Amino acid sequence: MAGTPRDEGGNAFPFNERSGDGSHFHSHVGMTLRDWFAGQALAGMLANPEWAPTPGQAPERRYAVAAYIQADCMLAERAKGGAK
Repeated sequence: MAGTPRDEGGNAFPFNERSGDGSHFHSHVGMTLRDWFAGQALAGMLANPEWAPTPGQAPERRYAVAAYIQADCMLAERAKGGAK
């Protein structure tokens, strides 16, 4: 539904950068878990020459859309406690 915030799954790889003396220097929130999942799905799709998304959009867009659909499915399963 439009306007509803999407569950991005939290942050992947956040870290706090420290100065040489150990004091806080800068925080990095990292990417969202949804972006991480989509990137991993995309890498798998591109590594498999026999996989092709359904036609209807420019090839680059089809791959991106398919990767985020997969990421959203992974987040939904994660919210349910994972596939059993």
